[in-house]
Amino acid sequence: MSLCVPKIRLVFFLITMSLIVACSSSMNDNKSFLIPDGSKYTGTYEDGLLHGVGKLEWGNGSTYEGEFSKGLMHGNGKLVEFNGDIYEGQFYQGLPHGEGVYIYANGERYEGQFRNGYYHGNGKLLFADGMIFEGVFNNGIREGKGKLVYLNGDVYEGEFERGYPNGLGALLGANGSHYIGQFMNGEFHGQGKYIYSNKDVLEGAFVAGVFVSGTLNGEIVTKDTLSKYEE
Repeated sequence: MSLCVPKIRLVFFLITMSLIVACSSSMNDNKSFLIPDGSKYTGTYEDGLLHGVGKLEWGNGSTYEGEFSKGLMHGNGKLVEFNGDIYEGQFYQGLPHGEGVYIYANGERYEGQFRNGYYHGNGKLLFADGMIFEGVFNNGIREGKGKLVYLNGDVYEGEFERGYPNGLGALLGANGSHYIGQFMNGEFHGQGKYIYSNKDVLEGAFVAGVFVSGTLNGEIVTKDTLSKYEE
């Protein structure tokens, strides 16, 4: 399970007067320029900077097409990186910021809100291995309310902290069982209720995923007596 999402790797250029010749201080119509680093820009510019709408093609094969402001990707646009990653959405001063969709070359996909290049706010992340998370991100980490669908069909819905189920939540097992209660680092921890697929109810204290003490169908049990019952 991925704990956090690193800041999206992006490149951006601040094109100055020395790199684009014959630029006036006013907005210019679409023109194509070759930049000394091997990049090519086609679009509008102002005061020697990429400004307005255009297309920037880097020498390594990455491309950006969309809006620019004062030399930076800013506004709506689409970035295709040389490694196959694609981001389409809103930019702010060269980074994804606002609503957008990021599709990785390995098939992983995120759609939702960004801030300063990080997943931030409400979003949906489809992992390359098939897991799905939908909920709140904070600087690239699952933090707040969310829903996680595991590969085996189990579904957790509740609170997240530091990327893991932490706090109050519910886990619905693919086998028909379910747990409602407190979690810590993805495990049952604290007070909770576990309902077996046969409808038996185990309620009490759990520590690091292990039942410690409480009741089973209303009768007092401990970890030891419960193990005998389960045998």
